[in-house]
Amino acid sequence: MERTNLGIPGLDEILYGGVVRGGALLVEGTPGAGKTTLGMQFIYSGAAQYDEPGLIVTFEEFPSQMYRDAAEFGWDLRALAEADRLKIISTSPEVFQQETAGPSGLISQMARQIGAERILIDSVSHFARLGKDPSMQREVFNSLVNMLKRGGFTVLFTKEASTRRDGKVSFEEYASDAAIRLSYEVISGVHRVRYLEVTKARGQDFLPGKHTFVMGPGGIRVFPAVPLAVSHDQEPEGGRRHDRVASGIPGMDEMLHGGLVKDSSHLLVGPAGTGKTIMGLQFVGMAARQALPALFVSLRESAAELRTTADSLNIQLERRGGPMTEIVHHRPAPLNAYAFVSEVLDCVRSSGHTRVVIDSLDEVSAAVGDPEREQVLVRHLLGELRRLQVTSLLTACGPVGGEPAAVAAMSYAGACDTVVALRHIQTRGELRRGLTVLKSRGTGHVGDVRPYQITGDGVTIASRRVTVFDDMA
Repeated sequence: MERTNLGIPGLDEILYGGVVRGGALLVEGTPGAGKTTLGMQFIYSGAAQYDEPGLIVTFEEFPSQMYRDAAEFGWDLRALAEADRLKIISTSPEVFQQETAGPSGLISQMARQIGAERILIDSVSHFARLGKDPSMQREVFNSLVNMLKRGGFTVLFTKEASTRRDGKVSFEEYASDAAIRLSYEVISGVHRVRYLEVTKARGQDFLPGKHTFVMGPGGIRVFPAVPLAVSHDQEPEGGRRHDRVASGIPGMDEMLHGGLVKDSSHLLVGPAGTGKTIMGLQFVGMAARQALPALFVSLRESAAELRTTADSLNIQLERRGGPMTEIVHHRPAPLNAYAFVSEVLDCVRSSGHTRVVIDSLDEVSAAVGDPEREQVLVRHLLGELRRLQVTSLLTACGPVGGEPAAVAAMSYAGACDTVVALRHIQTRGELRRGLTVLKSRGTGHVGDVRPYQITGDGVTIASRRVTVFDDMA
């Protein structure tokens, strides 16, 4: 069947190319979830990108209000209207039923005037004002759907949903060819995240599940939830090679039998004050010494703070004639974890980074709010970085106490190729730091606990095993 591309990044991917052309799509959601914005983007994209003029019927706003709201996303609806690529009808349900419906009604006439192929009706919830009889409301909606489908239009209806669903399916959903639900939910009791779910798509396949989306410049962007069977488990042609790269952390490469495995993921887990961020800076600093492009993504400290720390530890983040290490700071709250991962991957693709540090996964975990979804997302991130031939270093605070078994049980530890545990150790009345490699997939490593220090030149790990934390060797 021929498809209509909705022009909404991510949503067309979820629908494997859009909706069936000439069908009816219902978008249902709570107030503020983004229904009208999605509908306007559907119309704007059709007229501006796909040579498909559109018609908007609104029961809530005047054209001037829609022009203003659309301008916030960079859409010039007024210019499209002046070019006869768009018409907006602002009316009431009563007038709509009497004068605009039917094959010779105003909708059909105005649609023919501009050659419209897409129609937005915002929102059918107002049909309840025509009467309290559900059967009458069903008849009005069914007649409208059939009339528009006979005209060959691809139509999008919006509908208000109550904040608490009783599991019942609305008659509008039954009559529509496809249905999408939008929600705006509280995550971890801290912030809200917008979700989109395709609940029905007659005659076509779609990616199930709840997908996050954001609204900003350019409109709505959807971030599809990634299945477990993603590129994380895909190997390069000829199988994986265990080439090594220098970590830039004295003593670390010895523990890993020659350095970090190239194009793999390495997780540093430890409480505050164990030097995870400093190790990350040393890691990208080594890339700078080798004139390799690197990316440091921080969810905690600003770029200026990180560069100050690097300077104080004599870690050079740039080399004359070579690329400068890129430092990106994301505010941890509110954080859309799916948007964050997408932006990191886009940055790597556009800049060709060979090393990436993410400090830290704790903020990503809090933003997702669900261990299973978190594991899926982290696997997707690491799999894509591997496919892009990037060696990654990630940090996390980990469980209280930092016991090896608890660290290994962390939801994203299993997705990483190497896991290194950092901990504070109290000995002889002093608090020392100790480090051990819990796993290194497919390669050998030292299994003992080694002391390390944070000095004016960064982190240095002891080059020999010790049982009592005396002076560093």
